[in-house]
Amino acid sequence: MKMTTLIDERRNAIQLFKQTPSKIKQRANNDVSANLKTISNKGKYQYQTATSSNGNIHKPYIIPIAPKTDKSGKIFTKNPKPNSSVLVWCDCGHFRFNLEVALNKEDASRIISSNGAEPVKMNPGMKTFFCKHLTAAYKDYISRIKK
Repeated sequence: MKMTTLIDERRNAIQLFKQTPSKIKQRANNDVSANLKTISNKGKYQYQTATSSNGNIHKPYIIPIAPKTDKSGKIFTKNPKPNSSVLVWCDCGHFRFNLEVALNKEDASRIISSNGAEPVKMNPGMKTFFCKHLTAAYKDYISRIKK
């Protein structure tokens, strides 16, 4: 049986999806899923989502990370498994202000659009999960890597 480290377990796509609140999952189904487009698929699963209620466009991505046992020294893997560690990001405000720093602390995101300060009002417990755009993208991502 292959062992994973605790940090890998916390940042894999399945775990992040499971930790996503049901309210966000519902909003992803109602608002985003029908308007999901894949932009590229070369080791980086880049998406474009359009929110039905207001037409806002966002570009979340999910990048599978090579396991620490991979001897090639590569960071990203082209043969992801459903429980592969991931690097995620979204350009929406919810992600920027509530999730980017929390996910960065788990090595599941990079600080790109936030100021790096912890989210003291909306996510003081630094919970890690997906925004609605990443939730919609996750469903497509899982279906592609299971093929």
